[in-house]
Parts: sequence; structure tokens; C-alpha cells
Amino acid sequence: MNSRTPASARAHRKKSFLWLALAVTCFHAAYTSLKFPAAGLLIFGYAFGLVKVCEQPNVRRAFYFGLATGYLCYAPQLFFMWRIFSVFAVVLWLVLAFWSGLFTATVCGCQHRWGKTRTAWLIPILWTGSEYFRSELYYLKFSWIDVFLGSSEKPLIIFNPAIPRPSGQVGNQDAALTLWRARSVV
Repeated sequence: MNSRTPASARAHRKKSFLWLALAVTCFHAAYTSLKFPAAGLLIFGYAFGLVKVCEQPNVRRAFYFGLATGYLCYAPQLFFMWRIFSVFAVVLWLVLAFWSGLFTATVCGCQHRWGKTRTAWLIPILWTGSEYFRSELYYLKFSWIDVFLGSSEKPLIIFNPAIPRPSGQVGNQDAALTLWRARSVV
């Protein structure tokens, strides 16, 4: 049973919608920033907002907020699919958004079971695993839109030459999520 009062539940829901709006806004600003390339760094706001959306009272609500975040991010970027598939494009957008919902539900479940500090260490692994499955192992291979797809040729982090350098979008994802994890643990 939920021990929240109706007023605190409404306040929590409003905060969740605020994080959802932040994630969606940062995602679109990062992908549509041709005039100001530095705005592409707003993709970190998307990652942060998506992780904050995971802080829900139950896993089902985290899944629905993640699904809504994914749908509001991906559907406008993939609107060209409407001309190709007509009404069935909505189903493809939902399939793509499903992975954001699955990520948020998994992180929410881990937070409830192990706490925020331990879960912060799992976030890069969960994100990379879900992205790998979505992009490589899943039948539809939805690797079209991803958090760091646009920066795959220019790694964001400069590492010591003696240490192997992450490359491509997976390396950028891991580096960014590791930095976020280090910030949230401190």
C-alpha cells in the first residue's frame, strides 16, 4: 500500500512530469542544434532527466514515464516513418520507446531493492546492455536514434594515452554515464 498522502503524491507526480519535460526538451535541443553545435551537450540533460524519471513509487509507473519519455523523444525525430508506414509507424515508435520504458522500470526496481547508491553503479551497465540488445540482438535492430549517436566520431572525454580509449557511441555512453554516476554517489 502506498503511504503517501494525496498532496505529496500530486507533488511527486508534478516533479516526475518536470523531469520528463526536461529530458524531452534536452533531447530535442541536442538533436536539432545545427546553429549552435555546443547545444549537443544537452544530451547529458536527457540522460540525467531519464534517470531522474526512474525515481517513482513503483516499477509500473516508472515504465509508463519512461515509455512516454521515449515516445515524445523518438516519434518527432522519426516522423518520416509516417509517410512510409502510415498508422503502423505509431507501433514502431512505441517499440522504440519501449526500451526507454524498460530501462526506467529496471532502474526503478533496482533502486527499490538495493538503494540509490548501489543502483548508481548499475546504471551504465543497464543502459549499455539495453542499448546493445536493442541495437544488435533484437529482431528490428533499432539503432537509428541513440543518446550519443551523433558524437560517435568525436569522443567527449580525453583519456590518458596509456589507457585504452573508448570509441564510438558505446564508449561515449559509458564515459558520460560513469561521470554522472560519480557525481551522484558523492
